[in-house]
Amino acid sequence: MRLRGMMRGGIYGIELLMLYILQTTAVMPAVCGVRPLLLIGAAMSIALSEGEIPGLAVGIGAGLLMDLAGAEILGIHALILGVACYVLGSMTTELFKANLPVLLLAMAVVVPLNSMLEWLIFFVLPGYPGAVYALQTHYAPQMLYTFALTPLFYVLNRGIVRRFHRKI
Repeated sequence: MRLRGMMRGGIYGIELLMLYILQTTAVMPAVCGVRPLLLIGAAMSIALSEGEIPGLAVGIGAGLLMDLAGAEILGIHALILGVACYVLGSMTTELFKANLPVLLLAMAVVVPLNSMLEWLIFFVLPGYPGAVYALQTHYAPQMLYTFALTPLFYVLNRGIVRRFHRKI
């Protein structure tokens, strides 16, 4: 059983690295001039299936990758995703069944929270005059694009869990 867990962890690590490359390069097609936040969807879908502690680890790892991708405050995405993935993993082990509607609901909270906090820190607080324009032309389409890809992450990571998890 320990080998299967290590294999899942390795596969998740490779998945996050591949998505980091897609998210930070021009390989991923831009819609309305923006690219999605792939690491959020992947981390949340992994936390949905794996529980609170693995979810926390994946959330922090994905958040640190997002922080490294930009000239931002190191740790802000790691903090947001770490807490969000921990809460989602905890909720799916204690309260809810791990399914697509739960993931969609969690993403409907986390993606806007992440984007709005980033917008607030980098546009509103410094007092940029085009803050509302940035929200309308960059952050809003990015949130929708990220949310639209959520079912793909659910299917991908559900397949990994079913392949490498012990039989229940």
